[in-house]
Amino acid sequence: MAVDGLREAAWVGKVIASNGEAAGTCFQVDAGYIVTAYHVVAHALSRTADENVGTGEHVWFAALGAPLEDRHIATVLAVDEVHDLAVLRSEHTLPASISHLALSDIQAPGTEFLLTGVGNLAEGVTTELYGRLNARGNWDGTTQDPAGRVRASGTATATEHGMSGCPVVRTHDGAVIGVLSERYESASAWSRGRVWIARIENLLALLPSDVSLPVQRVDRSVRQARSNALVQEHVDRIAVSESPYFMEVPEWGEFWSKGVTALRQGHVLIVSGPPGFGVTTFAERLLSLACDRRIEIIRLEPEEWEAPSVAAIPAEPWRAYVLNLRDPEHDQPKEGFVQDLADLGEELKELQSRLVITVTDGIWNSVGARMAPNLCRVRLNSPPNPVELVKHYFKMTSPALVDVVGAGSVARHLEGMNAVQAVQSVANIRHWIEFETADGASVHELVEKISTRLDDHLDTLNVLFGDAVTAPGRLSTSATVTPASWCQPLAVHDRCLILTLAFKGSARLAQVEADSRRLLSRLGGMESSRKSAALGSLDEIFARPGLRGRLAHIGAEVTSGEIVRFRRPTMAGATVRYVWDNYSDMRPAIVDWLVDLADLSDGTHSAEEWLADLVVRNQDVDFIKNTLKRTLANQEREGILVEVLLAALEDEHMRRQCERLLYYWADQSDLQRVVVKVAKGYFLRTQQEIALRRIQRVADSPKAPTQVLELTASSFAEFVRRVESREAFREVVGGWIRSSPTKRSSLIGFAALLGCEGGLEWLLSLRSSGVLVSPLLVELFSSPLGQPALIALLTAASREIETYNQVLDCLAEAIQKEGRLATILALPKALEGVAMDANPIVDLSARLHLSLVDRG
Repeated sequence: MAVDGLREAAWVGKVIASNGEAAGTCFQVDAGYIVTAYHVVAHALSRTADENVGTGEHVWFAALGAPLEDRHIATVLAVDEVHDLAVLRSEHTLPASISHLALSDIQAPGTEFLLTGVGNLAEGVTTELYGRLNARGNWDGTTQDPAGRVRASGTATATEHGMSGCPVVRTHDGAVIGVLSERYESASAWSRGRVWIARIENLLALLPSDVSLPVQRVDRSVRQARSNALVQEHVDRIAVSESPYFMEVPEWGEFWSKGVTALRQGHVLIVSGPPGFGVTTFAERLLSLACDRRIEIIRLEPEEWEAPSVAAIPAEPWRAYVLNLRDPEHDQPKEGFVQDLADLGEELKELQSRLVITVTDGIWNSVGARMAPNLCRVRLNSPPNPVELVKHYFKMTSPALVDVVGAGSVARHLEGMNAVQAVQSVANIRHWIEFETADGASVHELVEKISTRLDDHLDTLNVLFGDAVTAPGRLSTSATVTPASWCQPLAVHDRCLILTLAFKGSARLAQVEADSRRLLSRLGGMESSRKSAALGSLDEIFARPGLRGRLAHIGAEVTSGEIVRFRRPTMAGATVRYVWDNYSDMRPAIVDWLVDLADLSDGTHSAEEWLADLVVRNQDVDFIKNTLKRTLANQEREGILVEVLLAALEDEHMRRQCERLLYYWADQSDLQRVVVKVAKGYFLRTQQEIALRRIQRVADSPKAPTQVLELTASSFAEFVRRVESREAFREVVGGWIRSSPTKRSSLIGFAALLGCEGGLEWLLSLRSSGVLVSPLLVELFSSPLGQPALIALLTAASREIETYNQVLDCLAEAIQKEGRLATILALPKALEGVAMDANPIVDLSARLHLSLVDRG
């Protein structure tokens, strides 16, 4: 929480003397517990230097800026005259309390702080009391005075009488790092602005044990430097805790109790389980209900690390962090991780914060170490009952349909699903029900239709893909017979036939046969379709079923128009998924064949949609990372890889892993086009900042070829053309320019913003605010990526003399500051054929006192 000079006023007050005047400043550390300087209380009670303030005495206080009649009584609870500290207790509370304390001794010299309190300022011959004054300062460190007293000091030139007792607030996060004791009174200019500060270490000794207050005791500078390794995402705690969709799982009762106990004791909690069991849902629900209401839940997702780093985990007060470890390649803990977690747990406990790590069993088991103190592991060994989960969802949304999804024929197809698959089924069923009810279907009809759609045809497919036979016998072609009565195991060429029809949905008879032969060839089962036809003697070949008989064997029919389709339409998707799940070694060949199909006929799925469906259904990021990358990462096929990645990014369980995959691919020249295209689509949908960071990494990569940089530039230009995304783009790129003005990403983003509507005004505002833009302006002259923006800027500015002069002033200043006079020589050729209302080459040369020679 950065301090803006206003927010802390709610927990700052004033101590009031018996005459009604402010004796000094105070602040609230916890409800009803007020801290101030000892001498402020003494002054309020009119005590002389030799009269001590005793506990149990009463003093008046009020909120900062409150009138006298709004004062309240407080009791002196504890005092430390030596270190000039006092703690008061009152039944009345100030509107807010401080966020947290941080030990004084760990503060780095130069740390910026803010003082806020009442102040007496000399106004001519009189003194006026100001209800509130601010003073900014810098921390110097701790020191020991001549009497042997240890206290801190700082420099804050605007400190005034009356501010004694106010909190010393660290600017970057709002932590109180000391209590203002006094201003050093000296006529010497050497000590001007010095203030003495009572240390937090001494204050903690005075606070009673029932004060619930986060205390930072560790220097976090190293951890802050690694903060970019994790993405922080705020979790809506109220929405999670009050969600009607969360279902209590009886089997989780013991785990829930164990987790609650661990959190209340301040332990780091490890929640593990197989993928799809609902581990993250369990953890976030647990935190939302079991933690102090003041705690904010933050989801942490790894982005840039090669292995989990405890140093990258933030440690802010009143936070509950959920760290998700799912990637077996980059989330494998190294030696020492467990002990580092235990040490972090101690620190978080002091800050009233908590940490829960959700992890797959495989990753956590690789740690191979016993649990350390302050750590507790809960393993979810069973998923929610999928039938009950689906019924629960419908109970919350469409109670009248609970009987439909709970019917035996529907429930049979839900059994065995994990939590993720069950929730996906909910979405599918809702879609189907909405479609069917539009036709006025009855409950019985809905049950039958939903059962048919959910049917995975497992019994049938288990027979069809059982032990293959060379020559199937006589088969029934009736659509109403049971699977066992017409199914027999398929030969290899018939397996290719059914898989072809499954992917295509429906197609012309000849095309199905041709594509199945191509698949057979791809799979390597036979060298060619011609060799396939030559197998065996003529009697053996002619004795086997012909094409139509083979189609009947796989449960298909041929219409009068020579169109082939399954008699049971849901066999298509079931067959594809069955083969995909059971023959993983065939996946690369299937992908290669699938993307080469010229046409998927009348099927509802394209190649991209089929692959996206299979990848998302299996949560298979590894398949994208390996097989799809090898098969599709060329310019002819990369569009399919882009679409599959965008579909995977839509899935909340795959999103972070895919984002991280893009991060690593951004530095691989053969995949950079894919990264830019995916990030472009991602930016235009939702995740703008993350998408831009991926493109930034591509642009700054030394491996990025010219065509990739041009693609980056055109993507940026599209972002700024869209009014709805321009401001977000400007904010992110503005940050790049401020922090890294010499990087290529900053130049490309800078050029895009200059070339759009309002680009000139934006440039002038940057210049007036002191942002370093001279390196970027100079690069525009010679960079092919920047010249179009420079020309557009000059063209637009030339229409109005005052604006034109401002632009030329900016350019001339940049050239001089960077010492790059020769860059202007690149302009004449770039401006050839450009119509302008002025001659910027001549005008700019005049400003720079150059004499350009016509080189003919």
